[in-house]
Amino acid sequence: MDLPEEAAMRDMLALEQRRVACADPAMPPDADTAISQIVCRIMSGWKTPSVVALSRDDLVELILLRRLLRAGAHEAGALAQLFVRPDAVLDLRDEVQRIAAFRASHDRDMRALEATRRLWSQMRSEGHGASLVAALERLDASDIDLWHRIVAEHDPADPAQRAAAFWCVRQTACDRSTLALFLTMLVENEAIPKAAQARDKALLETVAAILTQWDAGAYATAELASLPAARLDAARRGLTALLDGLAQRPGMRRWPDPVGLFEARAGRAPRPRGHWDLARGMILRAPDPADYRTATVAEPLF
Repeated sequence: MDLPEEAAMRDMLALEQRRVACADPAMPPDADTAISQIVCRIMSGWKTPSVVALSRDDLVELILLRRLLRAGAHEAGALAQLFVRPDAVLDLRDEVQRIAAFRASHDRDMRALEATRRLWSQMRSEGHGASLVAALERLDASDIDLWHRIVAEHDPADPAQRAAAFWCVRQTACDRSTLALFLTMLVENEAIPKAAQARDKALLETVAAILTQWDAGAYATAELASLPAARLDAARRGLTALLDGLAQRPGMRRWPDPVGLFEARAGRAPRPRGHWDLARGMILRAPDPADYRTATVAEPLF
Protein backbone atom coordinates (compact mmCIF):
# COMPACT_ATOMS: atom_id res chain seq x y z
CA MET A 1 0.00 0.00 0.00
CA ASP A 2 1.49 3.31 -1.11
CA LEU A 3 1.26 5.73 1.82
CA PRO A 4 2.78 9.18 2.45
CA GLU A 5 5.43 9.78 5.07
CA GLU A 6 4.14 9.75 8.63
CA ALA A 7 4.58 13.50 9.04
CA ALA A 8 2.58 14.13 5.86
CA MET A 9 -0.20 11.85 7.09
CA ARG A 10 -0.42 13.78 10.35
CA ASP A 11 -0.58 17.03 8.38
CA MET A 12 -3.48 15.62 6.33
CA LEU A 13 -5.45 14.80 9.46
CA ALA A 14 -4.65 18.19 10.97
CA LEU A 15 -6.16 19.73 7.83
CA GLU A 16 -9.34 17.73 8.43
CA GLN A 17 -9.51 19.14 11.97
CA ARG A 18 -9.07 22.70 10.73
CA ARG A 19 -11.79 22.21 8.11
CA VAL A 20 -14.27 21.16 10.80
CA ALA A 21 -13.30 24.11 12.99
CA CYS A 22 -13.83 26.56 10.12
CA ALA A 23 -17.07 25.07 8.77
CA ASP A 24 -20.06 27.41 8.53
CA PRO A 25 -22.80 25.86 10.72
CA ALA A 26 -25.46 27.68 8.68
CA MET A 27 -24.47 25.86 5.48
CA PRO A 28 -25.09 22.22 4.62
CA PRO A 29 -21.74 20.41 4.66
CA ASP A 30 -20.02 19.54 1.41
CA ALA A 31 -18.23 16.23 0.82
CA ASP A 32 -14.89 17.45 2.21
CA THR A 33 -16.49 18.79 5.38
CA ALA A 34 -18.46 15.56 5.86
CA ILE A 35 -15.27 13.51 5.55
CA SER A 36 -13.50 15.81 8.00
CA GLN A 37 -16.36 15.35 10.47
CA ILE A 38 -16.04 11.57 10.20
CA VAL A 39 -12.30 11.66 10.82
CA CYS A 40 -12.61 14.00 13.81
CA ARG A 41 -15.43 12.04 15.42
CA ILE A 42 -13.52 8.78 15.09
CA MET A 43 -10.52 10.41 16.73
CA SER A 44 -12.76 11.72 19.48
CA GLY A 45 -14.21 8.23 19.97
CA TRP A 46 -10.69 6.88 20.33
CA LYS A 47 -10.03 9.52 23.00
CA THR A 48 -7.18 10.87 20.88
CA PRO A 49 -8.34 14.31 19.72
CA SER A 50 -4.73 15.33 18.99
CA VAL A 51 -3.14 14.18 15.74
CA VAL A 52 0.20 13.96 17.51
CA ALA A 53 -1.20 11.35 19.93
CA LEU A 54 -2.31 8.92 17.22
CA SER A 55 -0.40 5.65 16.95
CA ARG A 56 0.96 4.74 13.52
CA ASP A 57 -1.68 2.01 13.12
CA ASP A 58 -4.49 4.45 13.91
CA LEU A 59 -2.92 7.04 11.64
CA VAL A 60 -2.80 4.60 8.72
CA GLU A 61 -6.39 3.50 9.31
CA LEU A 62 -7.68 7.07 9.19
CA ILE A 63 -5.64 7.90 6.08
CA LEU A 64 -7.00 4.82 4.31
CA LEU A 65 -10.54 5.69 5.38
CA ARG A 66 -10.05 9.25 4.17
CA ARG A 67 -8.84 7.90 0.82
CA LEU A 68 -11.74 5.44 0.55
CA LEU A 69 -14.36 8.11 1.21
CA ARG A 70 -13.02 10.18 -1.69
CA ALA A 71 -12.39 7.28 -4.06
CA GLY A 72 -14.37 6.05 -7.04
CA ALA A 73 -16.48 2.92 -6.68
CA HIS A 74 -13.84 0.43 -7.86
CA GLU A 75 -11.00 1.77 -5.70
CA ALA A 76 -13.33 2.17 -2.71
CA GLY A 77 -14.41 -1.47 -2.98
CA ALA A 78 -10.78 -2.61 -2.95
CA LEU A 79 -9.84 -0.36 -0.03
CA ALA A 80 -12.88 -1.53 1.96
CA GLN A 81 -11.41 -5.04 2.10
CA LEU A 82 -8.63 -3.68 4.32
CA PHE A 83 -11.16 -2.90 7.07
CA VAL A 84 -12.78 -5.26 9.57
CA ARG A 85 -16.25 -4.11 8.41
CA PRO A 86 -16.09 -3.41 4.66
CA ASP A 87 -19.85 -2.87 4.55
CA ALA A 88 -19.69 -0.24 7.28
CA VAL A 89 -17.05 1.91 5.58
CA LEU A 90 -18.83 1.63 2.23
CA ASP A 91 -22.04 2.74 3.94
CA LEU A 92 -20.12 5.78 5.19
CA ARG A 93 -19.01 6.51 1.63
CA ASP A 94 -22.63 6.29 0.46
CA GLU A 95 -23.61 8.74 3.18
CA VAL A 96 -20.88 11.17 2.13
CA GLN A 97 -22.20 11.01 -1.43
CA ARG A 98 -25.74 11.69 -0.20
CA ILE A 99 -24.54 14.75 1.70
CA ALA A 100 -22.55 15.94 -1.31
CA ALA A 101 -25.65 15.63 -3.50
CA PHE A 102 -27.70 17.55 -0.94
CA ARG A 103 -25.14 20.37 -0.91
CA ALA A 104 -25.03 20.46 -4.72
CA SER A 105 -28.83 20.81 -4.81
CA HIS A 106 -28.68 23.55 -2.18
CA ASP A 107 -26.05 25.47 -4.15
CA ARG A 108 -28.03 25.10 -7.38
CA ASP A 109 -31.19 26.41 -5.74
CA MET A 110 -29.35 29.36 -4.20
CA ARG A 111 -28.02 30.23 -7.65
CA ALA A 112 -31.60 30.06 -8.96
CA LEU A 113 -32.75 32.38 -6.17
CA GLU A 114 -30.06 34.96 -6.90
CA ALA A 115 -30.67 34.74 -10.64
CA THR A 116 -34.42 35.24 -10.08
CA ARG A 117 -33.75 38.28 -7.90
CA ARG A 118 -31.58 39.82 -10.61
CA LEU A 119 -34.12 39.11 -13.33
CA TRP A 120 -36.95 40.47 -11.16
CA SER A 121 -35.02 43.70 -10.71
CA GLN A 122 -34.36 43.97 -14.45
CA MET A 123 -38.00 43.30 -15.34
CA ARG A 124 -39.18 45.96 -12.89
CA SER A 125 -36.93 48.48 -14.62
CA GLU A 126 -38.09 47.43 -18.07
CA GLY A 127 -41.77 47.44 -17.13
CA HIS A 128 -42.71 44.60 -19.44
CA GLY A 129 -42.22 40.90 -19.97
CA ALA A 130 -41.01 38.86 -22.91
CA SER A 131 -41.65 35.40 -24.21
CA LEU A 132 -41.40 32.78 -21.49
CA VAL A 133 -38.51 31.07 -23.29
CA ALA A 134 -36.65 34.38 -23.47
CA ALA A 135 -37.20 34.87 -19.74
CA LEU A 136 -35.92 31.36 -18.98
CA GLU A 137 -32.80 31.98 -21.04
CA ARG A 138 -32.20 35.27 -19.27
CA LEU A 139 -32.56 33.54 -15.91
CA ASP A 140 -29.30 31.74 -16.64
CA ALA A 141 -29.73 29.24 -13.79
CA SER A 142 -31.29 25.81 -13.42
CA ASP A 143 -34.61 26.03 -11.56
CA ILE A 144 -36.10 22.53 -11.59
CA ASP A 145 -39.15 23.65 -9.62
CA LEU A 146 -39.98 26.39 -12.12
CA TRP A 147 -39.48 23.98 -15.00
CA HIS A 148 -41.82 21.48 -13.35
CA ARG A 149 -44.50 24.11 -12.89
CA ILE A 150 -44.24 25.18 -16.53
CA VAL A 151 -44.61 21.60 -17.76
CA ALA A 152 -47.47 20.86 -15.36
CA GLU A 153 -49.45 24.07 -15.88
CA HIS A 154 -48.63 25.37 -19.34
CA ASP A 155 -51.43 26.07 -21.79
CA PRO A 156 -50.66 24.00 -24.91
CA ALA A 157 -52.87 26.36 -26.93
CA ASP A 158 -50.51 29.25 -26.10
CA PRO A 159 -47.49 28.98 -28.45
CA ALA A 160 -45.19 30.77 -26.00
CA GLN A 161 -46.07 28.52 -23.07
CA ARG A 162 -45.89 25.42 -25.24
CA ALA A 163 -42.43 26.43 -26.48
CA ALA A 164 -41.35 27.01 -22.88
CA ALA A 165 -42.48 23.52 -21.84
CA PHE A 166 -40.51 22.07 -24.75
CA TRP A 167 -37.49 24.15 -23.72
CA CYS A 168 -37.69 22.91 -20.11
CA VAL A 169 -37.74 19.19 -20.91
CA ARG A 170 -34.81 19.57 -23.31
CA GLN A 171 -32.62 20.81 -20.43
CA THR A 172 -30.54 17.89 -19.18
CA ALA A 173 -30.79 19.26 -15.62
CA CYS A 174 -34.58 18.78 -15.80
CA ASP A 175 -35.86 16.44 -13.09
CA ARG A 176 -36.81 12.93 -14.16
CA SER A 177 -40.27 13.29 -12.65
CA THR A 178 -40.85 16.40 -14.76
CA LEU A 179 -39.80 14.51 -17.86
CA ALA A 180 -42.11 11.60 -16.98
CA LEU A 181 -44.97 14.04 -16.40
CA PHE A 182 -44.41 15.65 -19.80
CA LEU A 183 -44.48 12.33 -21.65
CA THR A 184 -47.44 11.11 -19.60
CA MET A 185 -49.42 14.20 -20.59
CA LEU A 186 -48.55 13.62 -24.25
CA VAL A 187 -49.67 9.99 -24.07
CA GLU A 188 -52.90 10.78 -22.25
CA ASN A 189 -53.77 13.52 -24.74
CA GLU A 190 -52.71 11.40 -27.75
CA ALA A 191 -50.53 14.35 -28.71
CA ILE A 192 -47.82 12.33 -30.48
CA PRO A 193 -50.00 10.76 -33.22
CA LYS A 194 -51.82 14.06 -33.61
CA ALA A 195 -48.47 15.80 -34.08
CA ALA A 196 -47.41 13.25 -36.67
CA GLN A 197 -50.67 13.75 -38.55
CA ALA A 198 -50.34 17.53 -38.41
CA ARG A 199 -46.60 17.44 -39.15
CA ASP A 200 -45.97 19.27 -35.89
CA LYS A 201 -42.20 19.40 -36.20
CA ALA A 202 -41.62 21.20 -32.87
CA LEU A 203 -43.35 18.55 -30.76
CA LEU A 204 -41.90 15.60 -32.64
CA GLU A 205 -38.37 17.00 -32.49
CA THR A 206 -38.76 17.63 -28.77
CA VAL A 207 -39.91 14.06 -28.11
CA ALA A 208 -37.07 12.69 -30.24
CA ALA A 209 -34.54 14.88 -28.42
CA ILE A 210 -35.58 13.91 -24.91
CA LEU A 211 -35.79 10.20 -25.74
CA THR A 212 -32.33 10.32 -27.28
CA GLN A 213 -30.93 12.26 -24.32
CA TRP A 214 -32.54 9.85 -21.86
CA ASP A 215 -31.11 6.88 -23.75
CA ALA A 216 -27.66 8.49 -23.47
CA GLY A 217 -28.03 8.88 -19.69
CA ALA A 218 -28.18 12.67 -19.82
CA TYR A 219 -30.91 13.21 -17.22
CA ALA A 220 -29.42 12.66 -13.76
CA THR A 221 -31.59 14.85 -11.50
CA ALA A 222 -34.14 12.85 -9.50
CA GLU A 223 -35.35 14.96 -6.58
CA LEU A 224 -39.08 15.45 -7.18
CA ALA A 225 -41.78 12.94 -6.30
CA SER A 226 -43.15 11.02 -9.25
CA LEU A 227 -46.71 10.53 -10.41
CA PRO A 228 -48.58 7.53 -8.95
CA ALA A 229 -47.29 4.15 -10.13
CA ALA A 230 -50.50 3.18 -11.92
CA ARG A 231 -50.53 6.35 -14.00
CA LEU A 232 -46.85 5.94 -14.87
CA ASP A 233 -47.31 2.31 -15.88
CA ALA A 234 -50.20 3.23 -18.16
CA ALA A 235 -48.07 5.98 -19.71
CA ARG A 236 -45.15 3.60 -20.24
CA ARG A 237 -47.30 1.07 -22.07
CA GLY A 238 -49.06 3.80 -24.02
CA LEU A 239 -45.82 5.42 -25.13
CA THR A 240 -44.41 2.10 -26.35
CA ALA A 241 -47.51 1.55 -28.46
CA LEU A 242 -47.36 5.10 -29.83
CA LEU A 243 -43.68 4.79 -30.73
CA ASP A 244 -44.36 1.47 -32.46
CA GLY A 245 -47.10 3.12 -34.50
CA LEU A 246 -45.01 6.18 -35.28
CA ALA A 247 -42.19 3.99 -36.61
CA GLN A 248 -44.54 2.62 -39.26
CA ARG A 249 -44.91 6.03 -40.86
CA PRO A 250 -42.81 6.73 -43.97
CA GLY A 251 -39.43 8.23 -43.14
CA MET A 252 -39.75 7.59 -39.38
CA ARG A 253 -37.39 5.45 -37.35
CA ARG A 254 -38.22 3.71 -34.06
CA TRP A 255 -37.24 6.02 -31.22
CA PRO A 256 -35.89 4.36 -28.06
CA ASP A 257 -38.21 3.68 -25.16
CA PRO A 258 -37.15 5.65 -22.05
CA VAL A 259 -36.30 2.55 -20.00
CA GLY A 260 -36.60 3.29 -16.26
CA LEU A 261 -38.17 6.73 -16.63
CA PHE A 262 -41.67 5.63 -15.67
CA GLU A 263 -40.63 4.05 -12.37
CA ALA A 264 -42.43 5.44 -9.32
CA ARG A 265 -40.05 7.17 -6.94
CA ALA A 266 -40.29 9.00 -3.65
CA GLY A 267 -39.15 12.59 -3.51
CA ARG A 268 -40.08 16.06 -2.41
CA ALA A 269 -43.01 18.08 -3.69
CA PRO A 270 -42.17 20.84 -6.19
CA ARG A 271 -41.59 24.16 -4.44
CA PRO A 272 -43.88 27.12 -5.19
CA ARG A 273 -43.10 29.33 -8.14
CA GLY A 274 -46.22 31.49 -8.00
CA HIS A 275 -44.19 34.66 -8.48
CA TRP A 276 -43.88 33.73 -12.16
CA ASP A 277 -46.64 34.72 -14.60
CA LEU A 278 -46.40 32.04 -17.28
CA ALA A 279 -48.74 33.78 -19.72
CA ARG A 280 -46.75 37.03 -19.72
CA GLY A 281 -43.28 35.59 -19.20
CA MET A 282 -42.81 37.86 -16.19
CA ILE A 283 -41.81 37.70 -12.55
CA LEU A 284 -44.61 39.41 -10.62
CA ARG A 285 -42.88 39.92 -7.29
CA ALA A 286 -39.60 39.33 -5.54
CA PRO A 287 -38.93 35.63 -4.89
CA ASP A 288 -39.39 34.35 -1.35
CA PRO A 289 -36.14 32.71 -0.16
CA ALA A 290 -38.21 30.14 1.75
CA ASP A 291 -39.42 28.79 -1.60
CA TYR A 292 -35.85 27.96 -2.59
CA ARG A 293 -34.58 26.24 0.54
CA THR A 294 -35.07 22.70 1.69
CA ALA A 295 -36.56 22.61 5.17
CA THR A 296 -34.58 19.51 6.16
CA VAL A 297 -30.84 20.07 6.39
CA ALA A 298 -28.58 17.08 5.74
CA GLU A 299 -28.19 15.34 9.09
CA PRO A 300 -24.79 14.75 10.73
CA LEU A 301 -23.18 11.46 9.80
CA PHE A 302 -23.10 10.27 13.41
